[in-house]
Amino acid sequence: MATVTRLEGHRILVVEDNEMIAELWASVLEDHGAQIIGPVASVKDALVAIDRHLPHSAVLDVHLVDGVSFPVARALAARAIPYVIVASFDPRDLPADLGMPPFLCKPTSLASLVEVVGTMQAAG
Repeated sequence: MATVTRLEGHRILVVEDNEMIAELWASVLEDHGAQIIGPVASVKDALVAIDRHLPHSAVLDVHLVDGVSFPVARALAARAIPYVIVASFDPRDLPADLGMPPFLCKPTSLASLVEVVGTMQAAG
């Protein structure tokens, strides 16, 4: 029997510049009870959202409309907010200062996304 991940009460920032993917991620996380912040498509908007809404966790694409999301990852880490990176490149290409955050390769299954976010929430 499959375990259903519940995310009630968790504010999750969704950072993705592809509108269709962003809405899909937001929708599936909402279906599991999460409160979605965003989605946002830029580093600038993500940094504002972190300050305004203080998410419990975040889902980050790397390539955004105004650059890469590494400053967002650093801002989240500075606040001890867990995040998962979902991208279509080798995770070994992440900057060393980010450590080894949870990483999903695009395209990823929605079940994998929910599982990783749920694991971050349980650990946090």
